Amino acid sequence: MRFDEGRDQRVGCPKGLIGRHRPYILSRQGRSGYRRRMHWLVMLTASVALAQDFHYEDAPVVEAAPFGGAEASDADVVSHQGRLGRTWLEYRDGTDVLFVQWGDDAPSEITTGTLARPTLTSCPGRVWLTWEQEHEGAWRIHAESAGVRLLVRSPGRSDINHDACAAGDALRLAWQTDVDGQFDIAVCDIDAAGAHVPTRVTDTDASDWRPSVTPTHLAWDTHLEDNDVLIAALSSNGGVVEASVPVALASTAGFEGRVDLLDDAQGRTWYLYEEGAEAWGRRYIGNWTKWNNITDRYGPLHRFRALHVGVVGGEVPPLPMPLFEAAEAREDQRPGAEWLGTYYERGRLA
Repeated sequence: MRFDEGRDQRVGCPKGLIGRHRPYILSRQGRSGYRRRMHWLVMLTASVALAQDFHYEDAPVVEAAPFGGAEASDADVVSHQGRLGRTWLEYRDGTDVLFVQWGDDAPSEITTGTLARPTLTSCPGRVWLTWEQEHEGAWRIHAESAGVRLLVRSPGRSDINHDACAAGDALRLAWQTDVDGQFDIAVCDIDAAGAHVPTRVTDTDASDWRPSVTPTHLAWDTHLEDNDVLIAALSSNGGVVEASVPVALASTAGFEGRVDLLDDAQGRTWYLYEEGAEAWGRRYIGNWTKWNNITDRYGPLHRFRALHVGVVGGEVPPLPMPLFEAAEAREDQRPGAEWLGTYYERGRLA
């Protein structure tokens, strides 16, 4: 399919977008009462070969080979020097176990405890493994590579939702950190010896969440007024990461969050985030009618999700999300609420 170039708007996918929907089984195990048992994976992939060309992959359902045990979760993969590395968690005997596996080698057990978000990042000459672990009621970020193992220093007391990328020879980390009961965003570069200096990027009364980082930019969700997305340019000064004054990628009254960034080979920074209705997650009183007055564009419920894709300092063509058209064509629709159950969410750029 071919489309004319147009203004950046709610769209489908740029090159490498993987929109993931993960059905799972719930089992009554684990510290939170439930744990996810991933069963199968449906992936929607799309690419932009040129600025005006949009392509969906031929097969929207991709056969996935399972790895790990029945209680595996939180997986990540990396390609490094021609080898595929995988990391994941498994829940065993009341605790999380962190595994790493390279190619067809036997998996290696790294550590146990209350764990989250294991990540593998390829840097020049080495691979970094990072993860989050609970220590006496607070979460800390661990990093390990080629004999170097460290706890990441932080301006807050509890650190979660970290993201990682290679920035030159360094490992760049960004995370949300609990400072006096609300979350701010922090970032640092870790050199081959483990040296690092954390930078606190935000310091507001809002809670800032779920950062995404590249060598050039940092973006995150903020809750100062609505659910918005901010972005800042990054630079390094003597090993210390510096951030510009953030600007808004998204600042409407609707839900905007779960941002993801990618620097491409042409030096552009792509961004992606989810869009939803106004008043999402807010207190709500409806009319005492059959349907009340919730619509696609207003109401607290998780009714739908759309993906918004753009490029910093540029434009992308408008790309379709055909499931919305299919939803609008269903019979017996309530006017203004046709999108119920339509989800493009948890998108990733690759």
